Amino acid sequence: MADRSEFGTIGGELGYRANRDLNLTAGSAYSLYEFDPLTRLVRDHVREYYVAADWKLPDDWRVRSRFVVEPFQDGETFRTLELSVRYDF
Repeated sequence: MADRSEFGTIGGELGYRANRDLNLTAGSAYSLYEFDPLTRLVRDHVREYYVAADWKLPDDWRVRSRFVVEPFQDGETFRTLELSVRYDF
């Protein structure tokens, strides 16, 4: 019999286009299992909540941000802020 791995994820997201250059989103996701390649750990029942913004700036610049909150089963909370800047040429 072959070895099987079951991974399931479900999520939802709401978006709001504030204007032509600014998009805002908020959402949540649940994963039955999640593998972290940096620590090589498998976590189960992973929940995350996030808000994100995407700004298109003049002269082909773009700034993106995403704030993620992950509550752990032991009551602790992990928070991540991701920022990126992109220039299209």
